[in-house]
Amino acid sequence: NEGEEDEIWWKSNHEDTAITELGRVLNVIPLAPKYARMLLVGRAAKCLGHVMLLVVGLSVDDVFLRGDVAAMLANDDDEKEREPEDDDPSSLKSLIEREKRAEESREQRQQHFRGWVGAHKTKYKSLLTGNSDLFVLINVLGLFFQNIGRFSTEEKTSLEQRILNYCTQNDLSFNQMKEVYYSLEQLVSILRALLSNENEMLELKTFFEDYRAPDEIAREKMIEVIVAASPDKVARKVGFLNPEGKMRHAYEVIETSERVYIHPTSFFKTTWPDFLCYTDIIQTPMKHFLRNVTPIGRLALLHKYDTSASKKLEYLKSPEPIYSEARDEILAFCSASFGPKKWTLPIFEHPFEERSIDAYLWFARRLLEGTVVKQFSVFLHRYRLIVQTLQQHLIAQPRIIKHGNLDLKVQRIINKLKNQDVASKAKLFKVWRSTPSFLHDEIKMWIKPESAQTFEQIWPTLVPRKPSHV
Repeated sequence: NEGEEDEIWWKSNHEDTAITELGRVLNVIPLAPKYARMLLVGRAAKCLGHVMLLVVGLSVDDVFLRGDVAAMLANDDDEKEREPEDDDPSSLKSLIEREKRAEESREQRQQHFRGWVGAHKTKYKSLLTGNSDLFVLINVLGLFFQNIGRFSTEEKTSLEQRILNYCTQNDLSFNQMKEVYYSLEQLVSILRALLSNENEMLELKTFFEDYRAPDEIAREKMIEVIVAASPDKVARKVGFLNPEGKMRHAYEVIETSERVYIHPTSFFKTTWPDFLCYTDIIQTPMKHFLRNVTPIGRLALLHKYDTSASKKLEYLKSPEPIYSEARDEILAFCSASFGPKKWTLPIFEHPFEERSIDAYLWFARRLLEGTVVKQFSVFLHRYRLIVQTLQQHLIAQPRIIKHGNLDLKVQRIINKLKNQDVASKAKLFKVWRSTPSFLHDEIKMWIKPESAQTFEQIWPTLVPRKPSHV
């Protein structure tokens, strides 16, 4: 099943045993395990092209011609090496003059760097198509391959001249972009040997020839790919008092005890997300900086991909679970800790475990309350109004659906949903199309006897019609 994320099985050409795709890829592709994992999760999420761009982009040094961060915060020793010798270098006047010149030099470099950062962000802001600095990298590489042409048959000298011209025009590093080009060429060759699906390879070819930035669905999937591959590269915002007693913020990470800060080149430098992923830490004499920042809005992803031994999730009784129209599932409110340092996560929404009785219980309740289906078509709008009308004829309020209630009508509707594994609107409609009487008797048990006739009149308009066959 190509849609499965964790265990996608391959048959070896040399033996009749199944191995995990992760193991297969790691044995063939010369990539770090985190990048191979990105490819697997990206393929399962149907965004392999964008993930391939991300992987080859992260496998090289910075592709942008950036200002010198080390120079921005250069230490005084470098300055001293450039100082002219004084007759009396230990004199107070000489010390003051040297410090003054060093400070002026630092300020000049900082101004230069700040100017470069502003120009960089202005130039690439339009490519920030999602909630991560990495979307800029992905889009830069996508446009690069679209303009250069993927794996041209022209001579190497001519091809590299075109790459050089493109890099010169777009402030990109020629050496890094050349390496990116050949890395993707190698990666595609390996995937062509691994993947037997010709349509998938054709889609990849079209993807690189006619590049499109990730849409909203792909962006959400890409965020999950990034978190899934980097549970050890997570940072959380912390507060502290500076020497003047003023509250300041920084970030705490797993790999060091030092306070770290978002790099000035990040588009999220001033947003201060509570939790984020990053690709690496740039160390300078004065501060440590997080590069390639991805704010984490869905805290459930942190729990999902937490690899620490202390991983634990607690479902809260309050607030009550909700039905999410966007995700078409029941979401509970949960608490959890994350990582080896056991950071406490704020309360977040998380689906119930697969086939959990709680999912069916709360779906039944929200269904009878009329909150499962909302206005995104004429029929569904009518359905919502019908359900609201139906509530006027209920013999009891849906809030009685809860654990421990042995009322027959409560048990019947929960068991019916559980037997058909229906805890979403999509599954409900699918069952209704094949079995229009599904839940008829169970819902009728909730209807007042004097309203039975009204219910029978409403039911045919409540259930979607079977698709017609021509």
